Amino acid sequence: MVAKIFGKPKPIIGKVALMPLPGSAFWSSDWELLTARAEQDATTLASAGVDGLMLENTTSPGVNNTRLDHAAAIAIAQLTTSIIQLTRLPVGVSVLHNDPETALAIAVNTGACFIRLSVLAGAKLTPSGIANSRFSELLAYQQQLQAKMPYLLVDINCNQRAAFTNSNDTAFRNPAVIQQSIQSAVDCLPDPLVNNIGFVLNDYDLSSTEFAVIKAASEIPLLVENTCKPQSETGLYYAESDGILLEANIRKKQRFSPSSVPSIDMLEAETFVNKLNNVQPLSEMDADVFLNDLA
Repeated sequence: MVAKIFGKPKPIIGKVALMPLPGSAFWSSDWELLTARAEQDATTLASAGVDGLMLENTTSPGVNNTRLDHAAAIAIAQLTTSIIQLTRLPVGVSVLHNDPETALAIAVNTGACFIRLSVLAGAKLTPSGIANSRFSELLAYQQQLQAKMPYLLVDINCNQRAAFTNSNDTAFRNPAVIQQSIQSAVDCLPDPLVNNIGFVLNDYDLSSTEFAVIKAASEIPLLVENTCKPQSETGLYYAESDGILLEANIRKKQRFSPSSVPSIDMLEAETFVNKLNNVQPLSEMDADVFLNDLA
């Protein structure tokens, strides 16, 4: 299913982090700036060679983890539609830390290919508080809309306590714990969705070797989200994964500053994507390679 959506067995997905939206306490009332940032980040990532894009507002200050403001939902829908038209890439949405129903509504009305869920089973700690699973609500809302469920990307993250306490407690970054979380998530899936879901693991949670072990034991596609590892190490995760979400190593330092439009560093993003695709830089190629192509 991943290859069908993105046209590539191991897609590289660029993340478009939206500025504070209407309804947020940090909303600037500048729709043109919000639009320009989102569209320029999306086109920059598309030009860098990514295979898909994901819009998210989880990085905006002051968000909650319950239900998105109506004005913000309309804003994300408008931006999603615009970016699909601009880039012609598969686009997905991630809404708050735990609002899958609004994500589904946006996808149904814009043609977004996938949505991201923070919690499928159980609960986890987020920067906005405890997020409980709303998967049953999502399924009920899908039936209410009589809509086809878009592809689901679901976070599997067991280190939330360590992240919030600055603890080095490895119990929350144990591959066995993560595998158990994956199995718990799989067990709650209805049969029609088993082939319509992929799990996302954060490179903060485990090493590339541990990721490979978990991947070998999983029948569900596993994607990696690079949030902290350098480019040189991220390639090891990508080699073992079913895809990657780009976060680290591609952004300018001031993500929400009006003076930094776009927030994506084009050179860094293109270099990173090329490394993942094993594309040799032109500066390192033998000039004769072009002559050979003409022969």
